[in-house]
Amino acid sequence: MADFTDGTWTSSDGLELHYRDYPGRDDRPPVLCLHGLTRNARDFADLADRIAGEWRVIVPEMRGRGDSEYAKDAESYNPIQYIADVNVLLEKLEISRFVSIGTSMGGLMTLLIAMKTPERLAGVVLNDIGTALEREGLDRILNYAGQGRTFPTWVHAARALEE
Repeated sequence: MADFTDGTWTSSDGLELHYRDYPGRDDRPPVLCLHGLTRNARDFADLADRIAGEWRVIVPEMRGRGDSEYAKDAESYNPIQYIADVNVLLEKLEISRFVSIGTSMGGLMTLLIAMKTPERLAGVVLNDIGTALEREGLDRILNYAGQGRTFPTWVHAARALEE
């Protein structure tokens, strides 16, 4: 397992957000890993194990995910706000140019970064995302992400996941 440090930064609206920072060479742009909608920094642990040391790997956890604080304003849970949050982190870490690896929602974020500030990107990897999001796929995401179901025990929750 690659060595890393856990850190926090404060978003523009005052949330304490978490990131994982794996050290790497200073002569290469860092790799920024952006997770999917219901995911967190641990999704990139295997990748970091393979490339950390040669590449610095930074994995922020978006608001309400992993060890990041939850926002009370539900409207702040959107890719534009997530990018604003990440930009605050990049400023804190004094990173102006980077490689972005985005999975699913993180891929959408990477596409938005590429549209708004392409000069910041030294490279891009998109995973589990295309250039269009079909209605059927969006409906499937809303079906599982927006359920808000509760269960009396962990056993009941595990059984629901098996279905």
